[in-house]
Amino acid sequence: MKAFNKFTCASATIFSCLSMTACHIPTTADGFAMTSGGAGLTGQSGDMKYMVYDVPPQVVYRIDEHRFFTLENYKDCDHGGIIYYNDTKLGKKVYLNGGSSTNDILTANSSLYWKGQIIYSASDEVLAYPVRVRSLSDRATNNGAYIIYIKNGIRYPLNIAGDMNDGKDTSIQITHDAVYFTDNKTPYKYKTRKFSIPNSYSDFTYLLSAPESNNSSTKTTIFSCDSQIIPSSQKNTAQQEIDPKATGIQDND
Repeated sequence: MKAFNKFTCASATIFSCLSMTACHIPTTADGFAMTSGGAGLTGQSGDMKYMVYDVPPQVVYRIDEHRFFTLENYKDCDHGGIIYYNDTKLGKKVYLNGGSSTNDILTANSSLYWKGQIIYSASDEVLAYPVRVRSLSDRATNNGAYIIYIKNGIRYPLNIAGDMNDGKDTSIQITHDAVYFTDNKTPYKYKTRKFSIPNSYSDFTYLLSAPESNNSSTKTTIFSCDSQIIPSSQKNTAQQEIDPKATGIQDND
């Protein structure tokens, strides 16, 4: 592999917001409320409702036998739901994103939007996952597709693509000290961007290609959902219900 160039592709505003665990990340629902006359659905109106669906959790991405991501409390694959990271070996469950409010169920969970290949070659000291932040206006500064990379308690939001890019024909390799993003359809010679960890403002280096993965244990390569699994019933609540055993703070409540 040959390094070619280094480029800073995100502003300090984006990084400082997304790197804070409790920072609000705008959702599609926010855009609906502001642009589609949907303000009556927002919490400020007092009409916010949260759904509790009687639906089994489903594994949407599996790293290995004990590490996996689940979608829970969802209407269906395209409407709402919460993504958790699970590590049964360490007895860990972490809330990552999503919800089941009347706003959240307008669209799919933002992690399920990404359709590109993900090869997870990092140890359990690393937690990384895709998330999409949609543009709310032409003045938006934090829209895009991100890999949220967490190591040693530090959160690195890596802006890998625009918010309209669903990742098809791309691949992401997550390692112990870097994220490699390869765009297979680009006409350019240098198809891979390397985001080294630690990272500031989504700095990256161009490479000819990503290194070969030394991890053959990855069970799945994309975040995917089984559309045949649907709730048998639902009820409404006044507050968002999160698994009480899970750690983590909501980004988009």
